[in-house]
Amino acid sequence: MKSHNLPEFKAAVSKQLMPRWNLLYSDTNNIYWVHNGNVAERADGFDWRKPIPGWTSATEWGPYLPFKAYPQLENPPSGFLQNCNNPPWVATKNSGLKPLEPAPYYMRPVTKADAGEESLNTRGERVFQVLGEEKKFTLQDMVDLGFDTYNLAADVVVPLLTRAYDANPSTDPRVTRAMKQIRDWDRRSSKESVAFTYVYYWGKAYGDLFSKPKFARFNSYSRKNIDLNSAEEQRMARTALEEGVKRIEKQFGNAEVPWGKINVVVRGGSFPLGGNAMFGVLHPDEGTTQDNGEIHCNDGWGHLLVVIESDPKQIWTLLPYGQSEDKSSPHYNDQAKLHSERKVKRFWFTPEDIFKHSESVWGDRNRIKVLIH
Repeated sequence: MKSHNLPEFKAAVSKQLMPRWNLLYSDTNNIYWVHNGNVAERADGFDWRKPIPGWTSATEWGPYLPFKAYPQLENPPSGFLQNCNNPPWVATKNSGLKPLEPAPYYMRPVTKADAGEESLNTRGERVFQVLGEEKKFTLQDMVDLGFDTYNLAADVVVPLLTRAYDANPSTDPRVTRAMKQIRDWDRRSSKESVAFTYVYYWGKAYGDLFSKPKFARFNSYSRKNIDLNSAEEQRMARTALEEGVKRIEKQFGNAEVPWGKINVVVRGGSFPLGGNAMFGVLHPDEGTTQDNGEIHCNDGWGHLLVVIESDPKQIWTLLPYGQSEDKSSPHYNDQAKLHSERKVKRFWFTPEDIFKHSESVWGDRNRIKVLIH
């Protein structure tokens, strides 16, 4: 944290005092990423995914792999680096990193030597999709990316449901209204979206009726291999929609419910949220479902940070579920409200700004003045 430039940052990390963690670095001229860790050298000739002999020195671990051996990228041609809990070789487009390096046992489970973007989860896919655009991103673009709720699964789910319905239109007006919403849907789980409520309950019903692994296909990189013209695929999709509509009406007394009426953060009030975790969107709010059907979100993501590399740095942040635990504090739920409104707050970075915006400090407030002067 005390490094002033990239060489100092690398020098600190290369001491290998941290046993893990992906690390992203930026300054006014560079972006850098390393899949950091302390991984020991191991002998060839053993399947390290299985129990190995403990009675021979041949299986003793050697020294840690040197820092330079770990997957790392500096100023890639793509112009971006990312990590959404994805493997090292998809830290950016066309990274050039090899899945089986620095050692065949480095990743668990061992992957294919030619593994590529199919290794991305849905969040990583969405980052690739957005940051892979040929454009200059604004501050608002990056804030919007932090709150992004586009559902990649919808690119298959919507046409599948459409074909299933068109092949055999429903006589149930509730299902017909649901399909009208889904056809017109912008494919985002926004708090205003009625369509996403249908799709969310469709997904829950689909997993319950036909198994969780069958539902998981829609969140897989291989989702496009699902045969939209298959009569069986259409039958399952349609059955799940009919069941989902019934469940919504049974729970809420009305089948047309905006997502933000269900998905909320409760913190000195109840505030509607977009996002969801079930479909792996970038903004994955989740929590415990209550008896009244509400989802009280308190998990899914921990913080949002947007930095403009300038002098001084311009920084915006958000702790989505709040920071203060003092219910009498005006700051108890101020960030929860911002979360609901898809907004961020300015983060004061310089001593001058910290002093100017301090409401209270521990100890002597004049100590900040000393730092400034």
